[in-house]
Amino acid sequence: MHKKSQVWISAVLYILISVFIMVLVLEALTPVLDSIKDKSVFVRMKDAFLSINQQVREVGLEGKGSQRMIPIEVYKGTLTVADNVLKWEMDTKADILEPRTQNELGNVLVTANAEVSAAEYNNSFILENSIIKVNFSRLGSENNYTNFTSDQIINYIYYKTQDTETEVASPSTRLFKFYVNGEDGSASSLDTGYSEIGKTGNYLGYSTVTVHVKNSTFDKEYDLVFTLDSEADYLIVEAQPII
Repeated sequence: MHKKSQVWISAVLYILISVFIMVLVLEALTPVLDSIKDKSVFVRMKDAFLSINQQVREVGLEGKGSQRMIPIEVYKGTLTVADNVLKWEMDTKADILEPRTQNELGNVLVTANAEVSAAEYNNSFILENSIIKVNFSRLGSENNYTNFTSDQIINYIYYKTQDTETEVASPSTRLFKFYVNGEDGSASSLDTGYSEIGKTGNYLGYSTVTVHVKNSTFDKEYDLVFTLDSEADYLIVEAQPII
């Protein structure tokens, strides 16, 4: 009787160990399976958008009154329509696209971690993402240097909440400080130069505003490059020597 009991206990332990090993294997495979699944969803949705784009073009060529019924199935993620843009978003850990990349396939834009918007207006350049908005002064041009002080480069920085924008920095707060040859180059001395914006548009991985400075005090010319990344709550500022 005792020997049979040992056999029964051994069998139970064997079954428990086997189940435990199976659970470990399944847990190890889950990220791989999720990645394969997300890649498949991405390819399907990309093909669906390309098909929609083609049908929109055909309707446009057929003239007034032409119409189509276009079914679209959302396997994962969120599909929205706003400002004449059809947008599909999916959060994934799969290695599908390099971060901050943007691929244009006709009217279809494919991006990864690309949420920066950059625009130019009459007197300013604006960089913004989902967290902050930064307004830069539009200063002169490459062929027409203008006088300015460091306090005039950035007009304001807004922190964006769900419903409002809160100003967190203005010219009076000395937004940044930099040095030239070990000396304070952000003092309110009068410089000449110009500013220009990098790539403009929506759904960018990042964008820049470059301020070319000719500093008479130090007899130097250099660029101040302000970069806003996707999902960043800060600006990257680099001083790039020219002369």
